[in-house]
Amino acid sequence: SGVRYMRKPEFQHFLSHLEAVVEEYDAHICITKRMLRKLLTPSAALAVIAAGEAVRDSGLDEASVNTSGIYVGSLSLDVKPNIFIPALKESLGENGGFDVERFAKRGTKLLDPLFLVKLLPNGGICGISIEHGIYGPNCNITNGTVSGLQAVIHGAAAIARGEITAAIAGGYDSLLHVESVIEYEIGGQLSKRDSDPLGACRPFDAAR
Repeated sequence: SGVRYMRKPEFQHFLSHLEAVVEEYDAHICITKRMLRKLLTPSAALAVIAAGEAVRDSGLDEASVNTSGIYVGSLSLDVKPNIFIPALKESLGENGGFDVERFAKRGTKLLDPLFLVKLLPNGGICGISIEHGIYGPNCNITNGTVSGLQAVIHGAAAIARGEITAAIAGGYDSLLHVESVIEYEIGGQLSKRDSDPLGACRPFDAAR
């Protein structure tokens, strides 16, 4: 299990104090294309890395990889809202209110021009295709926490229909942001097994 106690101070006052973080990877080694490393969010980069491991483990030849399908589930919530704060501050008028004209002339210059590209939920699936040369049919599902499972089902169905002979399928997201944790805590979806981090993830337990 990769579950451990939360380390960031902003999470300490939540009812659940557990997190699962992927660590010890170097995107410069795992993702060869420089432009991709610049465009991908951390979670989308992990999707590209995981897909590469799956391709290598599959033993498929290059031609089979090229014609495979990609089926991915992702909500893409990996852009932190505070990236907009400098632009919004610069857009306040003399009365302290938001000034649209000031935002257009000055605020927008402080925004990352690629933030919209990074925010798109299909960033991971695009990165997988570019990095690993997979050009078959693709589908990105954004349907909550079941998105990854639905992606696997779609990939298996495409193989069963004879549309493709192999598929890269799965899900990814990075939900360790305060807004996401609040949403899941309000919904009662976070584990309270703080005394047992390694056994905390029990989605099919009667007492979940």
